[in-house]
Amino acid sequence: MIVKVFVEGQPVHEGTAVIAADDPGFLYGAGLFETMRVSGGGIPLLDRHLDRLFRSLPVLGIKPWFAREELAGSVQRIVQEKGIAEAACRLTITAGGLVLITLRPGSPYGEEAYERGFRALWATSRRNECSRLSAVKSLNYADSWLERRKARDAGADEALFLDTRGNLSEGSATNLFFWKGGRLCTPALACGALPGVARGVILDIADPKPVEGEFGPKDLLRAEEAFVTNALMGVMPLVQVEGNPVGSGKPGPNTLSLLAKFKGYIAALSGRVAR
Repeated sequence: MIVKVFVEGQPVHEGTAVIAADDPGFLYGAGLFETMRVSGGGIPLLDRHLDRLFRSLPVLGIKPWFAREELAGSVQRIVQEKGIAEAACRLTITAGGLVLITLRPGSPYGEEAYERGFRALWATSRRNECSRLSAVKSLNYADSWLERRKARDAGADEALFLDTRGNLSEGSATNLFFWKGGRLCTPALACGALPGVARGVILDIADPKPVEGEFGPKDLLRAEEAFVTNALMGVMPLVQVEGNPVGSGKPGPNTLSLLAKFKGYIAALSGRVAR
């Protein structure tokens, strides 16, 4: 893993970097992070990630000590200096003045995952749709981490959350989409779903535009097809929930078509041919 650290705007060698003992990010999870895909040597969705980040800063009462252009330049420069074509890049910002940029080289998901599709379990905890934290990607992330780890220990790929009213919300690290009666649907943000970057792309490129609303678990289990999204995976078919097949139990034609469209969108931004 490649690490770059800034403290109050000044670069610090990774070997000597420390987190202040009173940093609210360390003490209370008062911070934000963005996990971005490096593709073709660049970050095609960087602007969307920074849009969300700068919308989220006031929610946690963090006054930026950096300009957007400065932050974007630092991220892009690190990717270019390392000459990495494909990677996961995480940008972390704490309320105590720490900026951390990390790179994990390689493609996070292999082709076999898309061919097989994801299997999911229901999370035992609930998303709190009334919390202001549901709208931001904060460092207060243990709920998601624990539920995803539990799902993976049980042989699944993802954990799906309901909100406190029993509506579908999101995955531990993904947003959820499914086809119901031929219409593409997704839980509304009012159900505690994070305004995901890849979710936003799907809302822009899907035709007709997806329906955002309140849906229950039965809507997903009776769906014709389903998929989950995040910036690293793009569109990942969801083929099973709690051992029950979704649709045919295999990646469906609508999902695969939208996967190809998403890849084309990313390729156009990065100046590459979709593969």
